[in-house]
Amino acid sequence: MASNNAILNFGTKKSFIGSNARIMCFEYISLGDTCEITWDCQIMDTSFHYIEDMSNNVIKPLTKPVTIGNNVWVGNRTTISKGSVLPDFTIVASSSLVNKDFSDIGENCLIAGMHAKLKHNNIRRVYDYKKQRELDKKLNYSRTYL
Repeated sequence: MASNNAILNFGTKKSFIGSNARIMCFEYISLGDTCEITWDCQIMDTSFHYIEDMSNNVIKPLTKPVTIGNNVWVGNRTTISKGSVLPDFTIVASSSLVNKDFSDIGENCLIAGMHAKLKHNNIRRVYDYKKQRELDKKLNYSRTYL
């Protein structure tokens, strides 16, 4: 769902969004190239409700842009909230809550948890299907392709 005047930007190469995923865009959401969002995920750049900080009578912003880089893999049942930034080659573990800017962690990282935290550096998903088949054979794994 995108509101009037909202910008929902999809990468141009091989991105994937799984079944039962939801995107709520009130201002700006950008997904990079070869971005894989698996099933039951939600991405939203809004909190939907105004929140007032009563100590100083300040209304918190209703929206903040969401930017998901290139070659990002998001595990199932993950929520990506307003203000989130995921750098290129980030892996987000299943059932995580991403609610901040991770641009300072660099590329090839794994984040996980409720609230997501950096778990590993120098890690990446194998996208080469030929290499996947070789690994399956080596490890005696019989893969079912859906």
